[in-house]
Amino acid sequence: MEVINPDLTERDIMTLMNQKNEISAKALHDLLKQNELGDFDPLGEAFRLLDNGEGELDFDKLKTIFKSLNYGDLEKKDIEILYECLDVNKDGRISIDDFRELFDYLGRPNPQYSLDS
Repeated sequence: MEVINPDLTERDIMTLMNQKNEISAKALHDLLKQNELGDFDPLGEAFRLLDNGEGELDFDKLKTIFKSLNYGDLEKKDIEILYECLDVNKDGRISIDDFRELFDYLGRPNPQYSLDS
């Protein structure tokens, strides 16, 4: 989190992460959906951190974050895979709409594990 906002304290980070050291994609989705601020757009704010200024994901910023978090370097092949996965509407760019679609998808229940089946 300090990569994204260096002013966050450890307490702030634990509060944001619901008192957990790690957070799953679904848990992150649920936290972002449950904000209590009527006009606050958490996905929009998260995307804004990675925006290239033209409404597209900036892979240089993403590379910096990955490296700062000790996830290693994003190679050309990694970026190609991310494009394939994240460019939902296949227009050759990753926009806020693609970002929202990804988080909507991550928040959907998995029918394979449904209790009703």
